[in-house]
Amino acid sequence: MYSDLTSGRLDAAIQDMLQAELGFLKSPKGADYEVSKPVDSELLPSKTAIGISKGNKDLKALLDKGIKALHDDGTYATIQKKHFGDLNLYSGK
Repeated sequence: MYSDLTSGRLDAAIQDMLQAELGFLKSPKGADYEVSKPVDSELLPSKTAIGISKGNKDLKALLDKGIKALHDDGTYATIQKKHFGDLNLYSGK
């Protein structure tokens, strides 16, 4: 995924905050990237962040809006139910 970010094939990536920091951001290739404010949600297993190019406020706003919409309209719950049934991996329930 990191090579996809640095090559431009991806504009952003979502993953565990610790993994993002230690695995990419502290490496030379991660120097031009930053993470969003940590997402601390009952819907996720841990604090999670999306890595985007530094200063890309438009993409950050778009991602925030999209993630919120997925939860608000039930799409996230539908996808989770389809792939994991009643096992809710991300809410701790």
